[in-house]
Amino acid sequence: MLKWFSGLLDTNKRTLSSYEPLVSAISSNRELRLKKLKDEEFAGETARLKLRHERGESLDDLLVEAFALAREAGRRTAGMRMFDVQLMAA
Repeated sequence: MLKWFSGLLDTNKRTLSSYEPLVSAISSNRELRLKKLKDEEFAGETARLKLRHERGESLDDLLVEAFALAREAGRRTAGMRMFDVQLMAA
């Protein structure tokens, strides 16, 4: 039974580790760039993201930037920055 349970954990660990490159990309220069924007400029980022999608960019291509925007929006509105594991769960 213990072997089965540890095998389950290994699967979860592999799944979570597959998200680490995305979280690293979100936490890197995108997040730093968004922090520097004024509120008016920040609001425009969402509109630009929507426009890029309307012009044919896939959601997968916009994923990192969208999550960086969400993380920064949470920091600005609630004063709380999402933890990396929260990004993985989303």
